[in-house]
Amino acid sequence: MRQHLDLDFVESSHFALGKLHVLSAFILCLGIAAAVLVIQRYQTSDEAYQTAQSNLHEIHPEKKEPVIRVERKPVSAEEIKNVREAVSLLSTPWSTLFSAIEQINMKEVALLSIEPSTKKQLVVFTGQAKNIQAALTYIERLEALPMLTQVYLQRHNIDQQDPFKPVSFTIVAQWS
Repeated sequence: MRQHLDLDFVESSHFALGKLHVLSAFILCLGIAAAVLVIQRYQTSDEAYQTAQSNLHEIHPEKKEPVIRVERKPVSAEEIKNVREAVSLLSTPWSTLFSAIEQINMKEVALLSIEPSTKKQLVVFTGQAKNIQAALTYIERLEALPMLTQVYLQRHNIDQQDPFKPVSFTIVAQWS
């Protein structure tokens, strides 16, 4: 029993025309035909679009000078005041103030509120400290900030009921 052995030491490329099967050729021709149909349909729809555009321009020609109507209403003094206040609030450097205050990070002091007043250029700090010395140290650190001047302790209260005797305080500073 002899079998015929077919050895091919030089393999041809998978894309060689010699290996092109009938089904592959049919799919290739089908793809080319579909592409031609899509191109023709695009051209006919583009022609229809161009025709519709030209018909539209004949019916309603575009005006080259648009008509602009300007209505002028008198502005009241109250509206001017409100706008100035809004501009003042928006132009205030809040982020620099808050980031500088955050840099003072003291574990003995809890800052409860910051109330800035742009009209008076004042900032009121309300907080609690472990003791009076911590509150005074916090005031010294606020005085060291370049954007705050005339920092002073407006009010303080030592809680005698608490065994740790914390200090509630209010600090007022001029904001520049």
